[in-house]
Amino acid sequence: MGRAAVALGAGSAGAIGGALWVAAAPLAGCYTHQCDPSAVTYDGGEMVDENTYETTPFVVPPDGGGWLSYPPNVTLTVNFPPSVGVNRAPVSIDAYIGTSGTPDEPSDAGGNFTTASGALVEYSVLNDGGFQVLNATCSTGYYARFVVHFAAVDATPGDAEE
Repeated sequence: MGRAAVALGAGSAGAIGGALWVAAAPLAGCYTHQCDPSAVTYDGGEMVDENTYETTPFVVPPDGGGWLSYPPNVTLTVNFPPSVGVNRAPVSIDAYIGTSGTPDEPSDAGGNFTTASGALVEYSVLNDGGFQVLNATCSTGYYARFVVHFAAVDATPGDAEE
C-alpha cells in the first residue's frame, strides 16, 4: 500500500486509511479522452502581400470566423491556396496561440494570445503546398494563427515596369 496508507493505518483507522488510499488512486491520472490524437485539414487563409500568407487575420473582422480551433494532440494540415503560386519555398512560420477565437478583443473579454513554440507547435512538413503542425500537448481551449513567409519571387526579364 505505500507510506500514506501505513501512516494512516494505526489501529482501527487502518481500514479507513486503506479505503481512502484506494478511493484516491483513480484520481491521480488522466482518464478522459481529451488527448486522443486527431487530424484536421485547413484549406483557407490568404496572401496578405506577395511573400506572406496567413491562416486568419490577426484582428478578426466582425463577420469573420476567428482563429483556428487548436485542440490537444491535433495534427493540423494547412494547404496553401493557389494564390501562393508553385515552387514557392517557405522560409519561416510565425505561430500564435490564443485562448479565444478572437484574442484581439480587450483583455476584460477573456481573450489573450502569445507566440507559440515547443510542444505547442511541432512542425513535420513544410513545402510549397503547405505544412503540418502538431499540438503535442494535452492542454485544451487553444486557438491558433499561422503566418508563413516566403522567399521573394525574382522578377523575370520583361516583367519590370517600363
